Order: sequence, then C-alpha cells, then structure tokens
Amino acid sequence: MSIAQPHDQNDSPVEVVPEGPNQKHELLLFDKKRPPRDEENRPVFAVRSEDKVPVCGSKKSGGGYCEQTARYQNGRCRNHGGPSPKGPASPQWRTGVRSKYMPPPKLLLRYQAALNDPELNHHRDSIAMVDSLIGELLEDYEAGAGPGLWKQVQTVYGKIQVAERAGDTKKARELFEELGYVIEQGQRHSNQSERLLRLLAERRKHADSETRRKLSESMVYTVEEAYAFYTAMGLAIRKHVSSEAEQHAILNEIAAIAGDAGATGENRPAPPPRR
Repeated sequence: MSIAQPHDQNDSPVEVVPEGPNQKHELLLFDKKRPPRDEENRPVFAVRSEDKVPVCGSKKSGGGYCEQTARYQNGRCRNHGGPSPKGPASPQWRTGVRSKYMPPPKLLLRYQAALNDPELNHHRDSIAMVDSLIGELLEDYEAGAGPGLWKQVQTVYGKIQVAERAGDTKKARELFEELGYVIEQGQRHSNQSERLLRLLAERRKHADSETRRKLSESMVYTVEEAYAFYTAMGLAIRKHVSSEAEQHAILNEIAAIAGDAGATGENRPAPPPRR
C-alpha cells in the first residue's frame, strides 16, 4: 500500500530518519498536523524510503520510530493508538484536567456543580424560570387579533381603494404602509400567543414532574426514620411481652423482615436462652 497520488507541495517529508540500532529501514516522516492520505483516506505519518510503504511512524520509547505497516483508520498501529480507547474510556485515565477529550473549563465547572447539586432532580427552579417568562410575556401581550383587527384591515383597504380611484398615489402609498403595519401587529400577536402556549405546556410538564417527585419522596423512609421505627417497635415488644423467649422470637422475625436494618441497642434481638 502506498500514499495516494498525486502529492501536493505539502506532502514533502519534514524529516528523514536513517537506519540505526532501533531502526531497520530509513523512514520519511511527514507533518503530523497535515499528513498526506493513502488510497483509503487514512493519514500517513511516515513511509519507508525504499518502497514508499506507509508505516505507523509513532516514536518508540526505546528510540526510533514504529515501522508497523498494519495501520488503523487513524493511521497508527495497534500498539500506538489504533483501537485504544480515548478519554474517560481509557484505563490510564486520571483526572482529565489537561485532556483534549474533556469539555471547556467553564462548561466542566458547571457540569460538576450540577452533578454535586443535592436538588438536581427538583423542578422548582425550572418552574420559577418559566413563570418569570410567562409573566414578562403577559406584560407585553398585545390584544387585538380578533374581529377588531380584521375590521381595521378592511377599513384601511377601503381607503386605499378610494385613493386609487381618485388618482392620489401618495395617499394610497401611505395607506398601504399603514395596512402593512396593521398586518404586522396581527402577526406579532399570533407569535406571542404561540410562545405563551408553549411556555404553559412546558410549565405543566415541570409541575407534573415535581408533583410526582414529591409524592415518591414522601413514600420513602429515610435511614433515620427506619431506625426510629424499629427501635420503637422493639421497645413496645419488650414492654408488652413478658416472655423473653417470645420477645426473642418476635424480634428475630422483625429483624428478618427488615434485613436487620436499625436493629441496634434496645431493639436488637437477644441471643437464644441457654437450656
């Protein structure tokens, strides 16, 4: 496989690497930022001087450059980044502070802040924002897209016809501009109405989601509430059941049902009595 033809002036090698202890063939290295392409449109970073066969061309840690001819779509071989996972998928990934695969710093900071937000699932902020947009739109809402507007259009159009019959082109032109203004007012009102309906629909979605979230949250016990519940249950059993064997049996069943959650201190099942 060779480099696709024809070359342009930018395809000239930028460095010639001679044979050596770590280099079996003389290589021609090309510009990494603007490499030529082979017939499969893969970038070519280096070729062998003797037969112009493309090779990987990655710099090896022990010295010299990789001469592997089996290359992937990115122009490199298997050992130098061909199928290697990039970014967070790489096993060598650490923090990503200097990685080109991470989003811009400001966007990353916003993402981390949102990720650490304890109220990430709440919809109250979204509802408040939509409410403010609706309020602002209602303040600037223009009425008059009903019969009154059409009557105004009809009136102006009648005046235009009168001016044309009278041969008053200047007056007709002024009335025509007035008609255009009236039509624009109607179009603006129509756009406001459509935007208002979209905002109301968006608010309803957020409100429904917030209602479902609150309902789900109210039906879930916290760890503290579960501890308090099982502790109180254990104390009630010890108070009203005099037999230690029966206490032990009941508390054991409760612990089994609860998965021993919160069964500490006074409400922990007592060991079976010795016989």
